[in-house]
Amino acid sequence: MRPHEVSASSLDGSLSALPAEALSRIPPSAQLSQSPFEINLPVDLTITAAAITIGLMPQMVHSDALDTAQLDPSAINGMDRGVSSNWSPAADGASTALMATSIVLPIAASLVDTWVSDPRDGYSGFFKDMLVLGETLAITSAITGVVKVAVNRPRPYMYNTTLGPEIRSNSDGRNSFFSGHTATAFAMATSYSYLFTLRHPDSTLVVPVWLGTEALAAATAYLRVEAGKHFWSDVLVGAAIGGAIGLAVPYLHKKDNFFSRLLFGRTDKPNVHMSIAGTGLGVGGTF
Repeated sequence: MRPHEVSASSLDGSLSALPAEALSRIPPSAQLSQSPFEINLPVDLTITAAAITIGLMPQMVHSDALDTAQLDPSAINGMDRGVSSNWSPAADGASTALMATSIVLPIAASLVDTWVSDPRDGYSGFFKDMLVLGETLAITSAITGVVKVAVNRPRPYMYNTTLGPEIRSNSDGRNSFFSGHTATAFAMATSYSYLFTLRHPDSTLVVPVWLGTEALAAATAYLRVEAGKHFWSDVLVGAAIGGAIGLAVPYLHKKDNFFSRLLFGRTDKPNVHMSIAGTGLGVGGTF
């Protein structure tokens, strides 16, 4: 009787079908990491493209210059009133640099992670992760753009009477609520940290990754206030919305998440079958 031969491709497929309970019984050396996400390429690309377009609304919609003579700092709520005259181009530049870092860092870190850990789905898993992070970024931009246009809140520096009219007459001065820099930084920090946790749940780096990325986002928020671009309420709301999107979008793409089980039931139920051939008994299935 000839021994049964197992190909690498069939073994890879069998491993991907294993539920968490069975996977935990496989020796650690055989547990190869992979992307935790499932994507539908046409749907996800369409959502991402639409979100990017909507996110450009503040640039496409022209707002008339605000009559700064009518701005009254005493009408601002107590929490925000103290920063109503902030103005710092240096802080503005630094906050933009930190926001850009919050976007580039997850890409670079994921690329290094893929190279070092050599996951069994290789760079295809990396690109799947990047699509989910990109969709997170686009949706954050879209929601930010819509709210900015709808609210039209003057930025803090618009209340600064020491600034020249060339600065205070800028139409961008009506895009204070809520902070797009802050929402973007927290969305990317949360989505990447969640991704890292799913890929490496037992890693000692999980907590440092969360603390480091969220600290970067918090620094971005603080500098936006120092720059005079946003009030405290702008960055607090931006942080909350960005963090929520950064968690929700990856979770909705997570394999076998709550919503997929609710709508479709468990899709990885054990399935065992037996067959008898001339050379002996065969057992197979998915678990």
